[in-house]
Amino acid sequence: MTRFNVNDVTDAISQSNTIFNVVLAPNVEAEVTIPEHATYAIFTATSDFWVKINAIAAITVPAATDTTHTSSNPELNPLVRMVTEGSIISLISPSAASVSIAFYS
Repeated sequence: MTRFNVNDVTDAISQSNTIFNVVLAPNVEAEVTIPEHATYAIFTATSDFWVKINAIAAITVPAATDTTHTSSNPELNPLVRMVTEGSIISLISPSAASVSIAFYS
């Protein structure tokens, strides 16, 4: 696992040696397990996608405004998130998308 120090001041980081590529069909949820030693995940994608880490139930593409249960809602196009090894990342997209997740420790 490539080491990533968020306190480093730099324009670039090393390429991760643990990268997952997830191909999403429209409105079909996919799940990935966060690998051993990972503490950060960096996301990039070809289209909009929604993410929830450790979702209690299946996630869906939001169809309406929901401000009552904000902690259970998925997040649109996150860039970097702290993660815990063994946890589950749930992803979904309203259209076909490829999502790359680079993990760092």
